[in-house]
Amino acid sequence: MTRPASVGDNLRHARFDLGLSLADVAQKAGISVATLSRIETDKQNLDVVLLTKLARILGVPPGEMFGPVTDTDRAAVTRRLARLPSKDRARAFSDASRGSGMTVDDLLSMMDVLREELTKLQRSARRGGTR
Repeated sequence: MTRPASVGDNLRHARFDLGLSLADVAQKAGISVATLSRIETDKQNLDVVLLTKLARILGVPPGEMFGPVTDTDRAAVTRRLARLPSKDRARAFSDASRGSGMTVDDLLSMMDVLREELTKLQRSARRGGTR
């Protein structure tokens, strides 16, 4: 049984498809070759902002880096976005819209989902629960 492709696998395949080296992409992303290599081999996690930046460099919608996405996956990403400082969250939305064909309506829909998830998290926190 094979494991599903990881974000690192998907980044590496997108990079190969464009014929770009680790150094090419790392330089454009403002990270070291070693960091990109660790990300591609799933030895280092990356945040939403860096994922969005790498996806933009590779010309791939950020969501495609995760492979097939379930509602549970979307909720997890939404929670991570919700925890970002507002400046980073705004940059992630802006970066996600560039080069991905997203419209203002798409971004507004993303914000609606984020708002709903934040409301759920706030309710849960008030009840003393965790998610």
